[in-house]
Amino acid sequence: MTRLDLPLSTSAQVVAVQREIQPRIAAVRNDRQLSPEVAATQLVALAQEATTKLTALIGVRGVEGYRQYGGGWLQQLQQPRPANAKAKGR
Repeated sequence: MTRLDLPLSTSAQVVAVQREIQPRIAAVRNDRQLSPEVAATQLVALAQEATTKLTALIGVRGVEGYRQYGGGWLQQLQQPRPANAKAKGR
């Protein structure tokens, strides 16, 4: 936050976004009823939502830096669902 000249209180807001989105990521990844395509679509939507919220807080430059230096959970949204999590009966 210091590099971006943002108040340190902004970090709490960034963490709040993470805490809001991460359980939803887990829910999509663990829902065995979803086809891989539907799961991927939902993860893309979550990535867009997270990016929009974070950009409003810390700006585009901030989001890029955050992805590199602490936003590993955002990278999870780019990874496919594990093979053992495929939809039942497919």
